[in-house]
Amino acid sequence: MDENFAIQLNGLYQDHMIAQHHQEQVEQQTNELLDEVARVLNPRRQFANWARSQEGQAWKRNQFKQQNERCARCNQPFNSLAAAEIHHVRSLHRVGKRANTLNNYRLLCTPCNRQLGTAFDENL
Repeated sequence: MDENFAIQLNGLYQDHMIAQHHQEQVEQQTNELLDEVARVLNPRRQFANWARSQEGQAWKRNQFKQQNERCARCNQPFNSLAAAEIHHVRSLHRVGKRANTLNNYRLLCTPCNRQLGTAFDENL
């Protein structure tokens, strides 16, 4: 084997190893970015962020008054605004981010919200 060919082959091998290492780093960074995007775009996280926001809290206070301070399902009075839970009529589980609309929210008491879970109640 020619010595120059061996040197060239060794150089190509080193270049290949460097490129492979770079590719692995890019793939790792890409996966981390995709995970972050998925986390940010997660409908449940979007809802939780909205519910904690000033806009979400204002909606809850307004809805509380609109529902006459009563559960939209069992009609029992709430003890307080804090006892009212925001419920998705059409669940995040079934329709994803399309569930995060104001007309899809109702305030329920904890027992009704837990009992209903992701089921659809046409009376809400």
